[in-house]
Amino acid sequence: MLLTAADNFSTPLVGRWTSSSMFVLADSGSSLVVSRRGGFARLLAMDFVSQPDMEAMHRGTDPLFPPQVPVERVMDFEGRLESWRHQWAEGGAIPLADFGELIATSVERALRTAGTSLDRIARVVHNGFNQDPLGVFLLDPLGLDAGRGTWELNRRIGHASVSDFAIGLEHLWTTGQVGPGDQVLVLGFTTGMEAACAVLEITGAPGDGPGARPAPASGSRGDL
Repeated sequence: MLLTAADNFSTPLVGRWTSSSMFVLADSGSSLVVSRRGGFARLLAMDFVSQPDMEAMHRGTDPLFPPQVPVERVMDFEGRLESWRHQWAEGGAIPLADFGELIATSVERALRTAGTSLDRIARVVHNGFNQDPLGVFLLDPLGLDAGRGTWELNRRIGHASVSDFAIGLEHLWTTGQVGPGDQVLVLGFTTGMEAACAVLEITGAPGDGPGARPAPASGSRGDL
C-alpha cells in the first residue's frame, strides 16, 4: 500500500506565518509504503481518538448547520479562538475538554496492544508545533520531555501538516538516532478534534539492502 501526502500553503487565503500561534506552516510532500514483505520498521499497534465537542474551537462561531454560502476568507485559527474567548468573557459556554488526557489514554491503549510500555519507547515523532502546544497536548500528559521527540528537527522546518510524521520518522532513522530493536511512538492530533498514534519497531539500519532486513514476524500487522 502506498500512502502519500502533500501540502502547498502558497495561497493568499493562508497566512503561513500568522494563521495560528501554534505553528508556522511548511510546504511538504511525503510517501510511505506499507507491506507485509518486510522493511525498515514494523507496525505493532495503532489507536485513534476523537473529541467532537471541541470541533467548534477551530470552526469559530459560524453555525455548522444549515450550510452557509461559501465565503473566501483567510484561514485564521487565532480569530476563531478569540471569538470563543469573547463568548466566555460574556458568560457563555465554550467547547473545552482535556484533550491531552484523551490523547494519553489513546497512547496507553496502543502501548498495551503492542505489549510494550512508554519507558521502552526510544523516541516520539510528533506534530511540528511550537513548544507550548507541543507540551500541553502531547508531551506533558505523557510525562515526556522535548528531547524524546523531534523538536530539534521541527523547529527548523515548521508544521508540514500530515508529512510531519514521515519527515520525523525518516530523520530519526537515516541519522541513526534509532536503530534495529528500538521502538518509536508516532503521535499527533488535528482539528476536529482528532488524534492518532502508532507504535513502531525499527527492524533495519540505514543502508541495509532488502535481503538483509529481517522478515516480518508471524502475525505482524505490517512493515514500512
